[in-house]
Amino acid sequence: MYYLHVFLIIVISNSVAYCARILGINPVHTFSHRQLASAIYEELAAKGHDVTVISPFPQNEKIKNLRTVLLTGPRDEALDRMMDLANLSELYSMIQIESLFLNLTETTLKHPNVQRLIKSNEKFDIIMVERLHNEAHLGFCHHFQGYCILTAPMPMTRWINGHLGNPGPPSYVADPASHLTSKMNFWQRVHNTFLYIMGQLVFHTYLLPTHNSIMQKYFPNSPTIYEIYSNVSLILINSHPITYMPSPSLPIMIQIGGYYIKPPKQLPEELRKYLDKAQEGVIYFSMGSNLKSTEFKVEKLKEFLKAFSQLPQKVLWKWENQSLDNLPTNVKIYKFIPQNDVLAHPNVKVFVTHAGLLSSMEAVYHGVPLIGIPIYSDQFTNVAYAVENNRALTIPYVDLTAEKLVRAIEDIIHNPMYKKNARAQSKIFRDHPIKPVDKAVYWIEYVLRHRGAPHLQSSGLNLSWYQYWCVDITIVIFVISVGTMVFCCKILRV
Repeated sequence: MYYLHVFLIIVISNSVAYCARILGINPVHTFSHRQLASAIYEELAAKGHDVTVISPFPQNEKIKNLRTVLLTGPRDEALDRMMDLANLSELYSMIQIESLFLNLTETTLKHPNVQRLIKSNEKFDIIMVERLHNEAHLGFCHHFQGYCILTAPMPMTRWINGHLGNPGPPSYVADPASHLTSKMNFWQRVHNTFLYIMGQLVFHTYLLPTHNSIMQKYFPNSPTIYEIYSNVSLILINSHPITYMPSPSLPIMIQIGGYYIKPPKQLPEELRKYLDKAQEGVIYFSMGSNLKSTEFKVEKLKEFLKAFSQLPQKVLWKWENQSLDNLPTNVKIYKFIPQNDVLAHPNVKVFVTHAGLLSSMEAVYHGVPLIGIPIYSDQFTNVAYAVENNRALTIPYVDLTAEKLVRAIEDIIHNPMYKKNARAQSKIFRDHPIKPVDKAVYWIEYVLRHRGAPHLQSSGLNLSWYQYWCVDITIVIFVISVGTMVFCCKILRV
């Protein structure tokens, strides 16, 4: 009996030791970001951690150990006009996105519910910030004195590397605005380097000072953003070498690509029958949760309808209205489609998509070739990498015609290479020693066990920019070399 009591005390002590109070900051009002957040926070809550999440999404059902600080109010109208970015240049598109997130960052901080939390006496062991152009939110980490963990919805890029001291040379690490992959020719490297330098200049001369001002406004006693970045314990990255080009990563960078993907559920009866009866196969078409097909320009919408009417396959289309004029008989529209479950159906032959990261990952997971019609941001790079890996084709939105779309669909269906590569890469994507979401939880608890895990951090964060890039050493070598040459010339003249 004595030993039983001792055993129970040890078990209870261990469970208490590893149950933490966790605050998550996830303010982006899109379904895809909700998916990413809920996958981790629900798992942490199930493990017994006390989780609080700042989010625009109310909980559909009560979950033990999980509460939401709700960001009430209307969704930012700019999020509903993302299709407009299709006609903008790379740099201007980047500026528009940064402007959108600057507004979202401050809107979150001044929200009454968030202000109540900030002014409360609550304590948190870990602060998890979804890092997406919102550096001012790092103030939560210092304010609540918790270990800082970042979650990155997108892969390792300039947006992440530079802030954490991680090398990301533009010679082969493609800038998000470049629309390139790691395999670049000379002029592409010139283009990529230019965008990299411009991005760094904009960030350090405008965006970072602006975010610092916002942070100081709501967290007056905070250190600089640079100082908070130097104390980041971990960054969980939604990335995988199959879906995004491999690049250097520090020990604090943990890849958990596809962690939000769950086993497919049974489809609704009507939808299941539609897919089951598609003897020629099904083309699945969705522009994701943020972009909407209803925002297509009239001339582009006509091209889609014309293309689909020429296909022998059935077409399943995520269309955000109840009806669509001149709908071909082989096309079925739904306002909402359970994408993960549909992609798992064996009759789905091609996925026509905007090539957002989550959609791209789900296509890889289920081994479905895709046709990418990217609109903005990382979508271009996502589909470029898929094309490079021979499991996709791409059509620029501005150049899209019915003929090009039909030709691309026929090419993917009739060329077995695409399906073969998609299936092979699916096996690689699924090959994990543990589930990615369990990996995320393990590393979060690792930070708790090892008090912030400072041993994982890079000393590069303690260097100034000129030290990091060896500018001081280069100048010294240059001065010594020039001095030596001048001295030698004078000696020779004598």
